[in-house]
Amino acid sequence: MPSPLERFRATDRTVFDTTFWQGFLQTLVAEIESVKATRADYEGAIRALNSVGLQRINEALLPAYNEIAAAAHLGALFSAHSASDVTPAIGNVTFVIDAEARQRFAPAGYLWATETGGDRSCAGAFVSYNPETGHLVLDVDTVRGTGAATSWQISLGVPPARDQVLRWQITADGGETLLAGIDDDGMALRYVAGSEGLYVNGVRLVRDLDYTADDGETATLNRALAAGAVAEFTAWAGTREIASGPRGLPGAGVRAGTSAVNFGAGGDMSSVVIAQPDIVTGSVVQAWLSPVATADHSVDEHIVEELDVFAHSIVPGAGFTITARTRNKPLTGLWTVAWTWK
Repeated sequence: MPSPLERFRATDRTVFDTTFWQGFLQTLVAEIESVKATRADYEGAIRALNSVGLQRINEALLPAYNEIAAAAHLGALFSAHSASDVTPAIGNVTFVIDAEARQRFAPAGYLWATETGGDRSCAGAFVSYNPETGHLVLDVDTVRGTGAATSWQISLGVPPARDQVLRWQITADGGETLLAGIDDDGMALRYVAGSEGLYVNGVRLVRDLDYTADDGETATLNRALAAGAVAEFTAWAGTREIASGPRGLPGAGVRAGTSAVNFGAGGDMSSVVIAQPDIVTGSVVQAWLSPVATADHSVDEHIVEELDVFAHSIVPGAGFTITARTRNKPLTGLWTVAWTWK
């Protein structure tokens, strides 16, 4: 479309009088105002486009940002809730972590499961965790309370102290000949055969004459307990090689061996992966500091050192991990660890 200013194009016959210049200026002003209006519409469109674009970016990136921010919150990584209907018991126990925490939950090597608002709880070594399904398996060794619960808080726990003596005690109802399972204080009976002592009302019984205890989890009395009798079982809790050979798991098909963790020039934690292609989900693994000298440390150093050792993170068809952690000072060099699994 021709510009309105075209009619003011000058020729040899144009008269540049007041009428000409007033008309020219009025037309010019009208054209400028038209351009201003068009620019306002253009700038408005740009602002609207920016606003919509930023909104779309927020919609796309904000959820991802929130996930990253939540994952960076360390308080959420080591504690999670489970609504599983669980009756705590010794051995492998499965909890299902709530969906919103599954991807962020990073289970430690030893965990406590505590009933929300109740008095039931259990603790045990980490066995496996699937962040997609939320299935967490613990090898429970301590139980408090009885019966089932449906609301659990799963949190970091401390493994039983190494080098301590297990004390397992019950008050008899009368007639018991088998000692096994949970005692009056919620402690599971687990021991290294040959390191135990069994007392009834303070009198020590004679192994193989008054009782047998060979499988690491039970003891059988040759005479039944009277009602009210106090039976106390003491033993090393399986954290060292007290008897010859590795710590035992009951039954056939047990694999055992030794390896070493390396603290290098100094550190408070070290791990080693044990390759075991036959291991499967649900296998029970155990590890402990073994009094076997290395190039860096003597047998005596292995005996007196306060070092927590635990096996965890089973990968079916591949193996598991052993982690050693110091209690009060950094360590250096190689330390021998023994392991078994079934």
